Amino acid sequence: MFEGADFFAVAKQLSGQVAAPAPESIQRTAIGRAYYACYSASRESFVASQVWQDKKKASHAAVRRAAQKKDPTLASWLDTLRVLREHADYHVWTPSSPSTSSVGPYCFCNWNPDPAANSALALTLAEKVLRKLGKLPPLQS
Repeated sequence: MFEGADFFAVAKQLSGQVAAPAPESIQRTAIGRAYYACYSASRESFVASQVWQDKKKASHAAVRRAAQKKDPTLASWLDTLRVLREHADYHVWTPSSPSTSSVGPYCFCNWNPDPAANSALALTLAEKVLRKLGKLPPLQS
C-alpha cells in the first residue's frame, strides 16, 4: 500500500534538487506535497481506515478535528500547512497587505513574498508532524 507520508520525500526532492533559487512553481508544488504527506499520515493515525471511503469522515476538516483531540500542537501545524498549501495552489498573485500598493488582492494567509521561505516553512512543519506521528526516524543526537 502507498504511504502518503512518502510525499514528504518528494517535497524535499523538489525543493532541493534544482539550482537555487528554485522556480516558484517548484516551491509551490513542494508545499503541496508536504501538506499531503501530513494529511495522509494524520488520517492514517487518527481516522479508522474502514471509514476513509466516507468523504465526510476522512475530510481534511475531519482529520484536523481528530488531530486536535489527540494533539493540539500537531493540529496547529496541520492548520498552517493547509493555509500554505491553499495559498500555493490557489493564490497566484504576489502577497500584499492593505498598506501596500501591490497588485493583487490582500489575503490573510501566512504567506511570505519569498516562495523559498514558504517552502522551507512547510518542510520544517511537515518534518515535525511526521516525526510526531512516527513516520520518520528520530533525529540522531
